[in-house]
Amino acid sequence: MAESRAERTVRRGGTGCGKSFPAFRFFESRERKNGSKDCFSASVVEKRAGPTKKSRKPAPWGALPALLKAKIRNLCAKSKFALRNINRPGPGPHSLSGREEGGADRSVLPFFSSGKWRPNGRKSVSLLIRFLTGRMNLINSIPMESVKSQLPESFVRQMERLLPSAECEALLAALAGEPPVSVRSNPFKRAGREAEREPVPWCAEGGYLSERPQFTFDPLFHAGCYYVQEASSMFVEQAFRQLDEVPRRVLDLCAAPGGKSTLWRSLLPDGALLVANEPLRQRAQVLVENLAKWGHPDVAVTQAYPADFAPLAGFFDVVAADVPCSGEGMFRKDAGAVEEWSPEAVVQCADRQWQIVNDVWPALREGGYLVYSTCTFNRLEDEDNVERICRELGAEPVPIACPESWGVSGDTTGRGLPVYHFFPHRTRGEGFFLALLRKTSAAPVARERKKARAVREQPVAGGATVARWLKQGDRFKLFRPDDAHIAAVRQTLADDFRRLRETVRTLSAGILLAEEKGRKLIPQHELALSVERAAEAFPQVELPYAQAVAYLRREAVVLPPEVPRGYVVVTYEGRALGFANNLGARANNLYPAEWRIRSAAPQGAGD
Repeated sequence: MAESRAERTVRRGGTGCGKSFPAFRFFESRERKNGSKDCFSASVVEKRAGPTKKSRKPAPWGALPALLKAKIRNLCAKSKFALRNINRPGPGPHSLSGREEGGADRSVLPFFSSGKWRPNGRKSVSLLIRFLTGRMNLINSIPMESVKSQLPESFVRQMERLLPSAECEALLAALAGEPPVSVRSNPFKRAGREAEREPVPWCAEGGYLSERPQFTFDPLFHAGCYYVQEASSMFVEQAFRQLDEVPRRVLDLCAAPGGKSTLWRSLLPDGALLVANEPLRQRAQVLVENLAKWGHPDVAVTQAYPADFAPLAGFFDVVAADVPCSGEGMFRKDAGAVEEWSPEAVVQCADRQWQIVNDVWPALREGGYLVYSTCTFNRLEDEDNVERICRELGAEPVPIACPESWGVSGDTTGRGLPVYHFFPHRTRGEGFFLALLRKTSAAPVARERKKARAVREQPVAGGATVARWLKQGDRFKLFRPDDAHIAAVRQTLADDFRRLRETVRTLSAGILLAEEKGRKLIPQHELALSVERAAEAFPQVELPYAQAVAYLRREAVVLPPEVPRGYVVVTYEGRALGFANNLGARANNLYPAEWRIRSAAPQGAGD
C-alpha cells in the first residue's frame, strides 16, 4: 500500500482550512490509499509558550466539553459521517470516522488520550466547526431527508403542524445552512466602519458582515464601538418605536450577555434609566463588562430573580423579557440545543416563562409595556403565552409597523394576534419571536417585604477631584458603592438608583470612577470607557495595533518618552481602551485582569 504523508499547520484564511484558534494548532495528515481520493484527518494539540517549549499535547475525547462534543456529533451526522470509538475508555486513539456517500472511509477527527489538556469550549467549537465545514464541505447541499433525520422527530412533526408543507421544508433546509454574521454599532462611539456593512432593515445601527472576523483581536470591539448581535433580535428597536411615549425607566429582565440591553441603551435618551438584570452570577458579570464597554452612565446592573422586583410596584414603564426558551430558533448555531430539545422541555419552558412574567408583573406600571420575546418557534412558548398574559394578567397586544419586504411572519395559530416571527428561511437571521403588550390592569399594591437593604450615604473624600474627571461633574451625584470606591450617577436619577439598590442586589450603578488607596485616587476602567469622561482629565496616547492587542492581553506596553507620567488613557484609532500608569521607564497596565485576552493574536492579524 503506497502511502505518503505530509504534516502541516492549518493556518487562518486559507480556503477549505477554516480559521484556526490561536491558542492551538490544528495538524492535518493526508494520505492516499490504493488510488482512492485523499483522506484527511486532524488532531488538536496544545500550543504552549514559555521556556519549557512543550509544544504538543493531544486532547482525549473525554476531555472535550459537552457542547463541543454535541457540535461535532451534529456536524458529522448532517454529513453522513458515523461516530466511532467516541466513548471508548482507556488509552489509544479516539476518532470520528465514517464513509462519504459513494466514497471511501475517512478518519475525520482523531483524538489521542495522552495529556491532560482541557480546551476552552467556545473557542474550540469555533475552531473545529470551521475546519470541518471548510475542508470537508459537509453542510452544503444536504438532502431534505438527511436534514430531517438529524432533527428530533417530534420537532419535525411540530413544525409540519405549525407551517404549510412548503414553508416547513424551506425552514428545515435553512436550519442546515450557515448563519449570517451581524453587528450593531454603538452610536456613542462610532468607529467609521459602518459603510462596510450591509444594513439590517429593522435596526438603524445594525449591519451584516460578509464573513466572520476574529472579534477577539479587534481592539474596537473591546472599546465598545460595536456589539456582535444576531440580526433578528435587533427587531426590539421596532417595538421601541411603537411606544406612545419615551419611557423613563426600563427593565431588561433576562439581559445577559447584554445584546438587547446595549440596544435599549442606544435607543433611550439621556436621563432615562436602564436596569439590566441577570440572576446568575457569572452571566451577570459578563453583563457588567459589556455595558461598561458601551459607556453610557444611566445604567444599573442587578442580580435578582423576577419576584425580587415586585416590591417596586409600578416602577418601570417598560419590562423587556427575553425569556429562557427551548432554543428552536438557534438549532443551526447550537447543536447542544438540538440534543436538549424535547416536547417535555417545551412545556417546562412555557410554564417557566409564564411564571417569570407573572412574578415581575407588579413592577410594571398600568399603561406600561411588556416586550415579550423568545428564540423559538412553537405556539406554547409564543402565541399561547401571549394570549395567557393578556387574559390572566390584564394586557392587550400592540401592533408593530413591519413592511412585508422584511419577510417577518405573523401569528402561526390562526388567531390573528399581532405577533412577529422570524424564520431563517424568510429573514436573514436566526429564529426569533416578539410581541409587544400594553398593561391594562392596575398596578397592584406592593407585597409585604423584608426590611429594605440599608444603603449608607458615606461622605466622599476627594469628591472635587473626581468630579473634574467628568464632562459635567456638577450634574452627577457622587456616592460610595462600597468602602473603597467612588461612583457617580446623574443627579436626576439619584433617587431611582437609591431605591433600586435598597430593593435588589445591584452589581453596578452609574459610572465607577475611582478606588481610594490611602490618599491615592486610582481611576477605574469604567471611567476610561465612559462617554462622560472629560477628555482633558487625563493625557491620551495612541497605540498601534500590535501594542493595542498586547495591552488587551494585559502585557507591558512601552509608551513614547514624551507621554507625561501618571495615569494616561490608551487609545486605538481614537477610541479609549483603558488606563495605564506611566512611570517613565515603564508603564503599569491597568486593564482588568478578568477581561484580558487569554490567547495570542494570529499571524497576519491587523495587517
